[in-house]
Amino acid sequence: MDAPGAHTTGSVHLPKRNYGFEKRQKELNKQKKREEKQQRKLERKEATDDRPADAPEETGPDDRS
Repeated sequence: MDAPGAHTTGSVHLPKRNYGFEKRQKELNKQKKREEKQQRKLERKEATDDRPADAPEETGPDDRS
Protein backbone atom coordinates (compact mmCIF):
# COMPACT_ATOMS: atom_id res chain seq x y z
CA MET A 1 0.00 0.00 0.00
CA ASP A 2 0.97 3.61 -0.45
CA ALA A 3 2.01 5.72 2.47
CA PRO A 4 -0.81 7.76 4.00
CA GLY A 5 -1.20 11.10 2.29
CA ALA A 6 0.98 10.13 -0.68
CA HIS A 7 -1.98 10.17 -3.05
CA THR A 8 -4.87 12.37 -2.14
CA THR A 9 -8.23 12.14 -3.74
CA GLY A 10 -9.16 15.73 -2.81
CA SER A 11 -8.72 18.35 -5.48
CA VAL A 12 -6.33 21.23 -5.10
CA HIS A 13 -7.82 24.45 -6.42
CA LEU A 14 -5.27 26.71 -7.99
CA PRO A 15 -6.48 30.08 -9.19
CA LYS A 16 -6.99 30.23 -12.92
CA ARG A 17 -4.84 32.69 -14.81
CA ASN A 18 -6.79 35.68 -15.93
CA TYR A 19 -5.51 35.87 -19.49
CA GLY A 20 -7.93 38.65 -20.39
CA PHE A 21 -6.55 40.86 -17.62
CA GLU A 22 -2.94 40.06 -18.57
CA LYS A 23 -3.64 40.84 -22.22
CA ARG A 24 -5.34 44.14 -21.32
CA GLN A 25 -2.40 45.18 -19.13
CA LYS A 26 0.03 44.32 -21.91
CA GLU A 27 -2.00 46.38 -24.40
CA LEU A 28 -2.15 49.33 -21.98
CA ASN A 29 1.63 49.20 -21.52
CA LYS A 30 2.15 49.15 -25.29
CA GLN A 31 -0.21 52.10 -25.74
CA LYS A 32 1.56 54.06 -22.99
CA LYS A 33 4.96 53.42 -24.58
CA ARG A 34 3.61 54.46 -27.99
CA GLU A 35 2.24 57.70 -26.56
CA GLU A 36 5.51 58.47 -24.74
CA LYS A 37 7.47 57.85 -27.93
CA GLN A 38 5.11 60.09 -29.91
CA GLN A 39 5.46 62.82 -27.28
CA ARG A 40 9.28 62.65 -27.40
CA LYS A 41 9.16 62.78 -31.18
CA LEU A 42 6.86 65.81 -31.07
CA GLU A 43 9.10 67.59 -28.53
CA ARG A 44 12.16 66.95 -30.70
CA LYS A 45 10.36 68.34 -33.74
CA GLU A 46 9.23 71.43 -31.83
CA ALA A 47 12.78 72.02 -30.56
CA THR A 48 14.14 72.02 -34.13
CA ASP A 49 11.27 74.21 -35.35
CA ASP A 50 11.93 76.82 -32.64
CA ARG A 51 15.48 77.39 -33.84
CA PRO A 52 15.70 79.90 -36.71
CA ALA A 53 16.89 78.45 -39.99
CA ASP A 54 19.74 80.98 -40.35
CA ALA A 55 21.04 80.46 -36.79
CA PRO A 56 24.19 78.37 -36.57
CA GLU A 57 24.00 75.12 -34.72
CA GLU A 58 25.51 75.11 -31.29
CA THR A 59 28.67 73.05 -31.36
CA GLY A 60 30.03 73.79 -27.91
CA PRO A 61 32.26 76.44 -26.33
CA ASP A 62 33.76 79.04 -28.60
CA ASP A 63 37.43 78.52 -29.45
CA ARG A 64 37.95 82.21 -30.26
CA SER A 65 40.83 83.95 -28.53
